[in-house]
Amino acid sequence: ACGGEDAGFLQAVENMAIGGPAVPAAQTVRFLAGLEGDGCGKDTRCCAPRILAALVMADAAATRGAEEEAAELLRVAQEALTTAAPDQPLQYMLQSRWPIVDTMDRMFLKSTVDVRIDGFEDAARARSLPSSYRMRLFPQREMASDMVRYTQSPFCGMRPFVKLVDRVGRDENC
Repeated sequence: ACGGEDAGFLQAVENMAIGGPAVPAAQTVRFLAGLEGDGCGKDTRCCAPRILAALVMADAAATRGAEEEAAELLRVAQEALTTAAPDQPLQYMLQSRWPIVDTMDRMFLKSTVDVRIDGFEDAARARSLPSSYRMRLFPQREMASDMVRYTQSPFCGMRPFVKLVDRVGRDENC
């Protein structure tokens, strides 16, 4: 086996992937300590768990604002993936029993987005006001948050809110 801490670590990763908290660093370290060998080499059985652990640590680093550390951990994951599957990395990740793709998906979902208010730019500029606002989104895939992330504008179901913001922005007394 590649690690004795598989079950608890995988449960924590799955919770993180659906919007839960980051996997605790100590749990990831215990998981990594249980892996056989010292890295990904000719025997690639433990490469997928190492890739997953590096991604989880990168997510934790990014969550606490350590961008350089997160970038280095992403490079570690990339090196392990390149070693494990130099010709078919996507196929390797998709066929793995480890939730590598789910973890990557979760990592790159923005939790906040600057949302533009179309048609408000001129009024905002005239009054030295921003023409966008910061919106918090659900940190998992769901229709409204995904649409806001993609378009960087309010979701179509938010028309009353957009009209309210527009009306307030045009009001000279606000």
